[in-house]
Amino acid sequence: MKKALLISLDHYPDGDAGAVRTHMLSKILISLGYEPTVIGLGESTNFQFRKFDEVKYMSLRSPSNSVLSKVINRVFFIKRLRKIAFESSDAWDLVLFSEVSESTLKFLKKWHKKNNIPLIHDSVEWYSKEQFRSGRFNPI
Repeated sequence: MKKALLISLDHYPDGDAGAVRTHMLSKILISLGYEPTVIGLGESTNFQFRKFDEVKYMSLRSPSNSVLSKVINRVFFIKRLRKIAFESSDAWDLVLFSEVSESTLKFLKKWHKKNNIPLIHDSVEWYSKEQFRSGRFNPI
């Protein structure tokens, strides 16, 4: 069976609208013969894989909900992602991602180029700098 990795900063499996979208994309991939794995920032799974409605997933969020932990979760997302999803297995047949940090995007593009594996961006919203108080400095 082909393996698909879905990466998002959403609160998978059911914490927000983006998580629901990611789950529906996972179900579509199952119908196409893929085994999806979702990596996100949902409720902590203590960095262990779990199953939700046939979909394997893991949250890269630490168990603490302090403000500092939330910042650390975002800052170290790429480091944790690389260790869990790319060092332990490079057997992905497809990688789909939605909203991720710039450092995560740079890593994914470099990995895609090196491995020639399809890399798909799920674009749901297009932002402009005028929408944010911090303008072009807003990370979104």
